[in-house]
Amino acid sequence: MSATSETTTVVVDGRVYEMGSSERAREAAEWVYEHPDEATQFEDHFADAVIVGTPVGSTFRQQ
Repeated sequence: MSATSETTTVVVDGRVYEMGSSERAREAAEWVYEHPDEATQFEDHFADAVIVGTPVGSTFRQQ
């Protein structure tokens, strides 16, 4: 028996966003890949994304 795990998060400009489902995370990751110069507009396109963490220096801080 094998277990598979699909992520529900995506990282954009160092911020970790919870997308709510693996399907939504995959959609967001594809958008980021297709629009690498538009990362600042990510939250406009994915208003349902929730920031769950950001890097601080060399450590990671959860929000």
